Amino acid sequence: MHLISRRYKIFLIGNNVILIVLTLLCLLPVINVLTVSFSSSAAAGAGQVSVWPVDFTLKSYGFVLQSGQFIVSFWNSVIRVLIGVVLSTAITVLVAYPLSKESHLFPQRTVYAWLFVFTMLFSGGIIPSYLVIKQIHLLDSIW
Repeated sequence: MHLISRRYKIFLIGNNVILIVLTLLCLLPVINVLTVSFSSSAAAGAGQVSVWPVDFTLKSYGFVLQSGQFIVSFWNSVIRVLIGVVLSTAITVLVAYPLSKESHLFPQRTVYAWLFVFTMLFSGGIIPSYLVIKQIHLLDSIW
């Protein structure tokens, strides 16, 4: 029989309580947004909606789907995901293969590895990145 100490049981209970509270803190806002979307606009505007929908309706979803923008936006998201997965995988393979070789086969391996680590840890920031993207005319494009 496996003996579990009293302190370990207390730890497990406390750990589970903390994880449940953190899970609820993450899920409740999402549940609230869904509940508001399934409630009537009058009930949502009056602040009557909390966890369960009030005056259940699908009008908001009908409104969103009626406009062609939702389909265009969804299609753009699908295209970006597909292009991103293919390009990211290809670049990762092309970089990882030479970096996996031994030093005598690829003498500059350490330099390149540190360059990648440095750029992962330190970036120029969001404003310089925006300015670069704007300067090379990539705003409002899929790239």
